[in-house]
Amino acid sequence: MQAQIRNRALADATDSAKVVSRLGILPLLTPGDISHGLTPGRLDEIDQQLRTNLLGREVAAVRVWAPGERIVYANQRDLIGRTFQGNDELEEALGGHVVSEIFDPSKAAGADPTIGLYHRFGGLFEVYVPLVFGSDTAPAGAFELYLPYRPIGTVIAHDTRNVYELIGLGLLLLWLILMPIAYRTARRMRDQTAKLTDLLSRERETVQGLREIDRMKSDFVSMASHELRTPLTSILGFVKTLQQPAHGGDAELREEFLGRMERQSDRLLRLVDQLLQAARLQTEGADPKIVSIDFTELVREVGGTVEDRRIQLIADLPKDLSRLWTDRTMVEYILTNLLGNAAKYSRPGGRVTIGARNSFGNFRFWVQDEGPGIEPDQLGRLFEPFWQADTSLTREVGGVGLGLYIVKQFTLALRGDVVVESKVGEGTRFTVLLPNVRTLPSLGLKGKGRSGPVQERESVGAGTSS
Repeated sequence: MQAQIRNRALADATDSAKVVSRLGILPLLTPGDISHGLTPGRLDEIDQQLRTNLLGREVAAVRVWAPGERIVYANQRDLIGRTFQGNDELEEALGGHVVSEIFDPSKAAGADPTIGLYHRFGGLFEVYVPLVFGSDTAPAGAFELYLPYRPIGTVIAHDTRNVYELIGLGLLLLWLILMPIAYRTARRMRDQTAKLTDLLSRERETVQGLREIDRMKSDFVSMASHELRTPLTSILGFVKTLQQPAHGGDAELREEFLGRMERQSDRLLRLVDQLLQAARLQTEGADPKIVSIDFTELVREVGGTVEDRRIQLIADLPKDLSRLWTDRTMVEYILTNLLGNAAKYSRPGGRVTIGARNSFGNFRFWVQDEGPGIEPDQLGRLFEPFWQADTSLTREVGGVGLGLYIVKQFTLALRGDVVVESKVGEGTRFTVLLPNVRTLPSLGLKGKGRSGPVQERESVGAGTSS
């Protein structure tokens, strides 16, 4: 890769030398200057303009050659009029070809003044360009330009560093996201597989819940791999294209590809941020928009957003669970908030259960944890806005006290109800009861005009209805 970047930078320097030769030097010369040589006056005139406008930091030395390998002009005047034989690069330039190479001082004669320039500029890049006047097709001579190599080396180092930084960043982000997930997923799968042998003989419904958890984890890893692979594949494709010799000298293509690589890197960073912030969902409004949803699928989606992977998430969802007619955004927020609270307050390794049942025309779901529980005198204030329990545990987990308030208001807007049951030291269970109907009266956020929440016609512990 570094060789490709180096070749591309040298090709850019060659193109720059061609432009300088044809626009900065050629207009100062005439065909007679090449064929008959420069008069002292013409020599002084050309030398003054080149030293004023060209020679210095960008161009170290200039020589103009006539056919027969004779020097017509050189800013090192002692070379003017001399003839040098056996210069293969010069012969190619006189034949109409642009030739370039890095100056090798070991090949120069001991008295060659170019050696002094080599040490002065920290290396030289030598370019031969055909000298063609007007509409002529045959070269009348050739330009020989010596460019300082230090700026070229700086460009090579800069481009190399940028490419390696982009690749390194992509690989680092991929490792940071996928490796911990894969490690925790594999570890949890091994633990759950070991427990399945004992659980199969006791509870078929629990086995189904564990399988759903395994599937949820697999879906999450698959989604993360797909979303991260797309921008990384694009970046790798651009890098491989730039490595090809056919595209190495195209500066415009290089700038375009580097821009695309930068945009793909920004996209990669945004995807990482989305994964980290997946649990912070926004509502789309207070008015219910009733659609048919697959609650089991919604549980899988919401369960994948739990940031605390130390808990054991159990799905208690029967196979005959009916589809739910409701506002998907509101139910998703309710489920996400309740599950997030359960995860925050659960001890490491604790279980959080998400269950649901059909309930005689209604739909009931719950989230239960094994956390510290809530004091009885605080239960009545849980759904008040901005209220938090004044305990050290609550202050440790943070929050502004609006989550359960919005859960309550959304449930009322859906003509449902939410209740909480808790035992200190054992855990907490939030149960939401919603009507499973295709249309609802138009209600505001606080449910004005409603006669009251739906009433459940079965006991809390009952199973699914027929």
